[in-house]
Formats: sequence, C-alpha cells, structure tokens
Amino acid sequence: MKKINWGLLGLGNIAESFVEGFKNVENAKLKGVASKNNDKLDKFKKRFNLDKKYCFSNYNDLIECSDIDIIYISLPHSMHYENILKCFKSNKNVITEKPAVISLGEIKNLKNNFNNKIFFAEAFMYRYHPQITKVIELIKKNYIGNLTEMESYYGINLMKKKFLFFFTKNKTIDKSVKKKWISSSGSASQDFENKVKKYIKANYALGIINCTSALQLSVKLLNPNANDEIIVPSITFVASVNAIVYNNCKPIFLDCNENLLLDIDKTLKFLNTQTFQYNGHCYNKKTKRKILAVIAVHTFGNLVRLDKKFTNICKKKNIKIIEDAAESLGSFYKINGKKRHAATVGDINCLSFNANKIITTGGGGMIIFKDKKDYIKASYLSSQAKDDPTFFIHNEVGYNFRLSRLHSSVGLAQISEINKIIKKKKKIHNFYKDKINKIKGLKILEQPDYCNSNYWLNILFIDKKKYKLSKNQIIKKFENEGIETRSVWFPNHLQKPFKNFQKYELDNSKKIYEKCICLPSSFDLNKKKQLKIINSLINKFKK
Repeated sequence: MKKINWGLLGLGNIAESFVEGFKNVENAKLKGVASKNNDKLDKFKKRFNLDKKYCFSNYNDLIECSDIDIIYISLPHSMHYENILKCFKSNKNVITEKPAVISLGEIKNLKNNFNNKIFFAEAFMYRYHPQITKVIELIKKNYIGNLTEMESYYGINLMKKKFLFFFTKNKTIDKSVKKKWISSSGSASQDFENKVKKYIKANYALGIINCTSALQLSVKLLNPNANDEIIVPSITFVASVNAIVYNNCKPIFLDCNENLLLDIDKTLKFLNTQTFQYNGHCYNKKTKRKILAVIAVHTFGNLVRLDKKFTNICKKKNIKIIEDAAESLGSFYKINGKKRHAATVGDINCLSFNANKIITTGGGGMIIFKDKKDYIKASYLSSQAKDDPTFFIHNEVGYNFRLSRLHSSVGLAQISEINKIIKKKKKIHNFYKDKINKIKGLKILEQPDYCNSNYWLNILFIDKKKYKLSKNQIIKKFENEGIETRSVWFPNHLQKPFKNFQKYELDNSKKIYEKCICLPSSFDLNKKKQLKIINSLINKFKK
C-alpha cells in the first residue's frame, strides 16, 4: 500500500493532536512541516524524526514540495484562505481546520478556483454526527420550520471541570444539583439578585437568561409604539441595536468620542437642534417620530458621561435612559467624592454575565430598576406573563427569559470574588499602559477622569499614519506571533441590516474603528504572557 506523505502548515496544539491521531495509520506518514516559529520546528523534527530538508520556515516551500501529497492547515483562521488557494494552484490535496474561511466571498472564490483532480475538506467531524444528521432530516421534512439559528452543546461534566473562576467555592451549586432543581426559581436566583443589588446599591434586580434579552425586555417596558425611535451609539455590540429592532422601533445612530463611548455633547446637540416637544413627548424633526429613549452603552469597562446636565435634559424631554452596562459591573462614577455604580443612573439598566464578562454565570444577564412597577412588570413578562399559573391563563404575550437556578449559583460564587477580579484586571491594564504608552504611535485606552473602570478589556490605539498598516495586517501580525487579538465592533450604521436608519454626525466612529484593536485581557493573563505580547510583538512597531 502506497504511503501518503502529509505536510503540516502551522504547528499549534491542534497540529500535535492531529499527528497523534494518524501516526499509527498504516498508509499515513508525516513527511514535512512548516512554521515561522523555529522552536516548534525543532521540536517537531526531533519528536517525529523528520528530515531537516522537510522542515520549512516558509509556508510556500512546503506547499510547493513535490514529495508532499496532502497538506493539513492549522494556521489562524484568517490565514486559511490564502494558503488553501496556494494549495489549489500547486495541485496539492488539502485538509484545513475549521472554519475553512471567514467570509462567504472567500468560499465562493475557492469554489471558482477548485481543481477537481485534488481533494479538499474541512476538518469538521460533527457534519456526520447523529445529532446533526437528525436535525438535517427534521429540516428537510419541515418539522422545524424556518430555521434562522442553531446552537448545540455536547456532554460535559460541569462539576469536574474547573473552567469557571472560583467555581468550586460555592456550596449552593452542589445544593442546586443535588436537589435536581436547576430551573428558574428558588433561593439561589433570589440570593444572586440580592447580592448584585447590594453590591451596586440598586433598588431592584431581576436575573435574565442573557443581556440581549435583558435589553429587549427593557425597551418593551417603555411601551413602545411601532416606529418609535431610540438613540444608540454606532460603535457597540450589535445586541444594543437588535433590542431596538426586536421591538419594532428604529435606531438613530450617534457618534462616539475618543473613549469609544456615546458622545454626550453631540447627543445634546442633536436633542437641542433636531427635535421638538409635542404633547409631553420628544419628536424627531426629520422623521416626525417620537424619540423614546437613549441607550447609553458603557464600553470596555468605561462609562458614558451621564452627568446631571444630560439626565435633566432627558427627563425634561421625557426621554428614558437605558444603561447597557454589559461590560461595566464594578465600574463607578466619581461624584463629589462618592461612588455611583454603573447601572444605577439610568431608568432601566442591563448587566451581562456572559462567559467573557467581569464575572460570569456561563451566560446570563440582569435588569436593574429604580421603579418597583418596572420590576414587577418585568418579572411578569419574563416568566411567560402567567396570570394564573395553575390554570395557565395568559393575558399578554410573555417571554421565557428567567435566569436558571444553576446559573445563579455560579454567579453567587463569582460575585463574592469580584473585587479580587477587578484588582487583577487593573494590574493587567497598568502593566500594558506602562510598557505600551512609551512606544511612539501606540496608546492604551484609559478611563475618563469622571469614572473608575473595571478594566474589563484593554484597547490598543495605533497611529495609522506612522505604521501604514491595515487593521487586518495588524491582527495578522499578532497571529503570526501566536497572539489572538480582535477588532472592536464594526460601526453599526455601516452594517447591512441598519444602513437605512438615521445617522447624525458620525465623523469619529469609522476613524476610531480603523485604529484600535482589543488585546488579550483575560483574568488568568499572567505577567509572562503579557511580556510575550509586549516583547515579541509590540516591539516590532518600534522598528
């Protein structure tokens, strides 16, 4: 039987696993490898007894090597497309890690350049998993209807996995599991709401399945009419905008400032010059529609400047303030020497406990209220609007939005450690700031002088005139060093679903987007990892 000579493009952890999987297959042989990391090259050479002439520091050399039959690509996602295309042009069989590409345009172009004489596959085993097969069958038989999104989970013992910080410290988790009651009611849910409420000094708190649902319900509580308008910054995660659209309202996109926060001065200018009052409500001069609210999105731990001047004008114009505080639990305003926590200034406010937030429940969110009536109404709507739970009587359309008891139990473990987490986050931020701000043309986003940040995420500003690199080039630069970064959110006013909605003086949003990226900021990021980021990569910008 003919031996098939394999080549590995990229030598990350997944590449090692791949080799372990096929090294004992009778007709498979690891022949060549390519990596820009010389240490990894040497390691693979020794471990798998490879000939030095088949260990390449240039990807193209491996692709063009005539002794290689098939190439396995385990590079960062953004590098898949260009190297798959090179394999096609060299008539090389190829298997790539998932996802094969990162855009529809890329896969279409690969299809157009595909040579039927070669083999091409994405390493995605679940395509033929019985669960997936069953779902496809149900879709074809029209049992499900118009499927727009799918999410699946595979078996994992949470009690044995310590992947959540401080997960095992909370006895409530064990209690919830042992009682076999992990649904959306019980003492754990109330205890978690009370703990958060006490921590931020709020009046009322309600656990919700996620922050997107919390935002959707918050807008619903304002009793919107179809086509009512809500002001929202263009630079924000799409959930802030979706919550408006879910309620048949329309966003008005406003600009951000240099801190990537809603520009309050421009917002005031809009309210003072582009609106009029009628019958106790504020209306848009251009569209003649009622302006219902402003969603103030606190980004990366920093807070929108919700000062007295702004809140008073909103109150005068009967415009509600919703704080999207998904990223800012633990951040606070400094007002006359006193703390005022995020999510306590607006009329209705939302928190997130998604996996990457300052504390996590593995998913989940919370709505914070000033008014008891809003709290009661939200509790009612989030539990399917049950007027008579015994006989299942419903007089309104409700939602299944309540946070589960198990998620709340995890939250209780997390909230008890929040000050420790913020302290560590601040330490990470200060280390970045100290090193990076000394490099000409680079700067770390800092907190405004009116607030204290929880330092959830660190943003790197890059002087585009000095370095003349596209955002994609910068991210690839990081990827080549084994460092994962990402862009900040693409401005929503330029996104396809929202292009036709009103925009107002958005001079800054696109410029800001182009010059900043998110740096690794995880709680478990130690000094050694930070030094790698700074020394092996940021120093390249000095050259």
